Amino acid sequence: FCLGTIIDTSTISSFVVVAITLATDYLKLNAAENGLMILIFLVSAMIGSKVYHSIVQRLGLLTSLKAADIVWAIIMILTSIVVRGPGQKNIFFGLTVLWGFCFGWNVPNGRMVYIAIMPRGQDSEYMGLFQFFARGFLWLPPLLFTVLNESGVPMNVSFLVLPMFLLGGAVCYQIMGDLDKAIEETRGAGAIGLGVAADADADADADADADA
Repeated sequence: FCLGTIIDTSTISSFVVVAITLATDYLKLNAAENGLMILIFLVSAMIGSKVYHSIVQRLGLLTSLKAADIVWAIIMILTSIVVRGPGQKNIFFGLTVLWGFCFGWNVPNGRMVYIAIMPRGQDSEYMGLFQFFARGFLWLPPLLFTVLNESGVPMNVSFLVLPMFLLGGAVCYQIMGDLDKAIEETRGAGAIGLGVAADADADADADADADA
């Protein structure tokens, strides 16, 4: 999972930087249009963060995370194919809605998977480890994007670096193994699936009864 986090989350964290570069230098968006793009992205991300709960209930935590990576990668590939210059600004804004939705879906989903498999009593240590894997390599996708662009590769083609990272993350999550088994081993049988919060509440009630 941590390897998938390096590949996946580094792309997500650096996505806005690459997207703004694409919008400004390739599509020639001005400051107002860039502001509109960011606003559309943020509103769509909020919608995605609300809808993701329903997706998780249908697919499960890990399958939902893999689906988020794959769907977002497909949308980015579509962006690279469709957006070929300043004439596609309106299409670009439409795709920004889908980007934002996938961002809002992916980010909380990935954190929920990690929280679900963290060993009890070691939350601080493991969240620090997660931040290292999530933030320590966010320079890599923009670096590859810049190297390709400076080598003469068209910017919309260089943009394909990002979906390749997302698909790599999905592959890592695919070979993780059984998530429910991992949750059972680290947090107990009562926390399998979406029952993590309920299990934590039960523990809190038990502690309160013991104190009483």
